[in-house]
Amino acid sequence: MADLQAALSEAVKLNRSITQFLKFSTYPDYDDLSGLDIDFSDGEQLLLWEEMRRITDKLPCMISAMRRLPRCAAAPSTPSATAL
Repeated sequence: MADLQAALSEAVKLNRSITQFLKFSTYPDYDDLSGLDIDFSDGEQLLLWEEMRRITDKLPCMISAMRRLPRCAAAPSTPSATAL
């Protein structure tokens, strides 16, 4: 069975990779993928660009949530209601 701390470690790595991808894709500069060089007359490129746009639009929210994970892990535990 996987360890929760190992999963958290992988989430931190994933967060770094997502952040790097967004920087590469010019998303932070334009709030979309308009900074990418694309031939809009090429249907295949257009389809790929549209799919990537749909994905990248969701990634900033994921990054924000993933940044909170280490803080949640470091927060002191509170006793559960059943332990009282």
